[in-house]
Amino acid sequence: MAGQSGEVVIVPRNFVLLDELDKSEKAVGDMTCSYGLVQPDDIWLNHWNGSILGPTSSQVEGRILQLLIFCGKEYPKAAPQVKFISKVNFPGIVSDTGVVDVPKVLSKVGASRQWDSKMRIETILKDIKKALTLPEYRKVLQPQDGAEYS
Repeated sequence: MAGQSGEVVIVPRNFVLLDELDKSEKAVGDMTCSYGLVQPDDIWLNHWNGSILGPTSSQVEGRILQLLIFCGKEYPKAAPQVKFISKVNFPGIVSDTGVVDVPKVLSKVGASRQWDSKMRIETILKDIKKALTLPEYRKVLQPQDGAEYS
C-alpha cells in the first residue's frame, strides 16, 4: 500500500488478521465462504476454520466443505496453509491428506494468478470454490458426503 507521499506502508500481520476476523464476524463478503478462529483466545491469530458451500454445478453442490487454515508468521506475504477436513477429490488437493496445493489451485482459476500480499483468507476460499466448478472436474467422483480426512 502506498502512502500519500508515495512511500510503501506495510500493514503489520496482526492488523491484517484482526481486520479479517472483524469482517468474518460481521459476515462481510461472500456468504458461501466463511472463516473464523479455531480458538477465540488465539492471540497470534494462526489457526482458522473455514467452510465453503459446495457451488452449483459442481460435484459437491450443496455440501458444506470444512477446512483448516494456518496463517504463519509470513502471512500475508506468504499464502496460508490450507487443508480440507471434508474429503474431496480434486486436482490440487493431496488425496490422502486433504492439503491444498495453493499455487496449483490459484493457477487453475487464472493462468498467471499467484499469491500476493493483498490476498486474504477469503480470497483463497473463493478461489478454491471457483476451482471446484471448472468443467474438467464435473465428472470426478467424490467421496460420500460427510467423509473426512483422518
